[in-house]
Amino acid sequence: MRHFSHNMNIASPEIIPASRPSYEVSNLIYLWSVAKRRKWYLALGVLAGLFAGFAYLALAKQTFTGTCLILIEPPAKAGVAGAPDAATSAIDSNELDSQAEVIRSWQVADLMTKSLSPEDRSRLAADFRPNGLLPAWMAKGGAGAPTADGLDFARMLRALSVTRMERTYVLSISFTATDPNLAANVANGFANAYRQFLHDRRLGAEQGRKNWVQQRLDQARLDLLKSDKDLHASQMSAGPGAADGVKRELAWNEQIQKVYRSLLQAKQELSDQSFGDDYFHVITPSEPGATRRSPTLSLVIVLSLVAGLAGASVAAGLAEMIDRSFRTRGQVEDLLGSRFLGWLPTISNKLALRVPSRKNAARASLASLLPPTLRISTDKPQSVYAETLREIRACASLLPHANETKIIGVVSALPKEGKSTLTLNMGRLLAREGARLLVIDGDLRSRGLSRILAPSARSGLYELLGDGHTRPHLEDLLIADESSGMRFLPIANTNGGVREFGNLMLKFDTILTEAKTLFDIVLIDLPPFAAAADARLLSTLCTCFVLVTQWGKTNTAAVSRFLYAERDIRERLLG
Repeated sequence: MRHFSHNMNIASPEIIPASRPSYEVSNLIYLWSVAKRRKWYLALGVLAGLFAGFAYLALAKQTFTGTCLILIEPPAKAGVAGAPDAATSAIDSNELDSQAEVIRSWQVADLMTKSLSPEDRSRLAADFRPNGLLPAWMAKGGAGAPTADGLDFARMLRALSVTRMERTYVLSISFTATDPNLAANVANGFANAYRQFLHDRRLGAEQGRKNWVQQRLDQARLDLLKSDKDLHASQMSAGPGAADGVKRELAWNEQIQKVYRSLLQAKQELSDQSFGDDYFHVITPSEPGATRRSPTLSLVIVLSLVAGLAGASVAAGLAEMIDRSFRTRGQVEDLLGSRFLGWLPTISNKLALRVPSRKNAARASLASLLPPTLRISTDKPQSVYAETLREIRACASLLPHANETKIIGVVSALPKEGKSTLTLNMGRLLAREGARLLVIDGDLRSRGLSRILAPSARSGLYELLGDGHTRPHLEDLLIADESSGMRFLPIANTNGGVREFGNLMLKFDTILTEAKTLFDIVLIDLPPFAAAADARLLSTLCTCFVLVTQWGKTNTAAVSRFLYAERDIRERLLG
């Protein structure tokens, strides 16, 4: 019996499934597993969103909003002389809404522009010029025509916002412009223009009432003079019925005097009544330093992150929908109709191994030369990796004829899915735990395990499959792993050539019959079924099979087709 050579060339081991699949305990766990699988989508989405947000900040025109707050009080609360009582003077919501529309009117806007300084007016006209020749031509001569300096009132009023502050008598006047000083001045200008509009309207109404009272008073004075003259004439006449005429003229004269006195009193009240601006107060004028900047940096960043995450989530969802690889336990059980034996986590594998110096080469052990992927089960026997391998053995022990030697074929549908790594780790672990275990490299063409464990072997499986009386015994060709107790049957190096044998299945059956007398478990590293026809011949000799798929890589349809075509494996599939 031979031992592993210390001067071997370690071949690159196959990759173990990349991560633990989701078991779909709940929708949140499933979504979390998808997020972890598609983390690069999310990261790229966030970066793309931030890039778009900062690009928008760099290219977008900066605007500033100035806000002025005004208070409109009921006349009774304002203490205006001659105002009605509080029960009838309350301002309802409709009145406040009407005042907001008044502030947005063209008359107030015209008063505002006239109150601005020439510098502010020119900057305002530069910001709110007509969009093109067509709008200016269409609006020419109309109410919305631009002013002489090119100011478009319609565009300017779209930048104005007048809102009521919840359930109060306060109106908020906000104006947005490209300059903070201009925004503040225009907002205050609208408040002052509204004050001027109210003053002019009240002054006009007051003057109209005074003119009406004065006209009535003048007419009443003329009527009173005429009545006095008629009364005097009636008193001087001495004809029959003169007394009745005097009484009528006297009553009419008293009535005219009463009207005249009431008109004099109304004129006096109009003279004493205050029609100032006591109903209107600016409680918070707009200041350039208090203007709000738009677009806001924090808001743009938040929206960019949300948009980036949303787009990345959609992309990740589409990628998940079109993904046809194994990722969850449910996929294995539903699509293949077999038991899920476990998952093998990623092993940190540094292929640049530490090669011992010539001085220490003789004392180096096999375990120190094997890469981490081939030592994980024995280096960490309590790991999840090792527990999965024990689960395979436990399931195999439950098969009928428990006392017989179990011949377990480790198979995959496609190359490089981790079956050789699993075979060697399982062999070393179970052998260390006391099982008499033999690992056979059954890949006659690629020599997967032999290239790793015995790259320079001069004899092995080929010699056992040969004819003649010189055929060696099985025990003479085995290589022992002293650290674990595992035995390994390699395939000799034929310098790239592949030998052909007649009655391969019969000869291999003879080898396995001899192995059953020496070992409790025989693990055969079978070639991928999609790449070699020899695997189909050897598969008929196995007690059960373990199917290895690579998480996130193996196509579900390929494995399904493979199991559908290989009935022997499907019926004896352990999981």
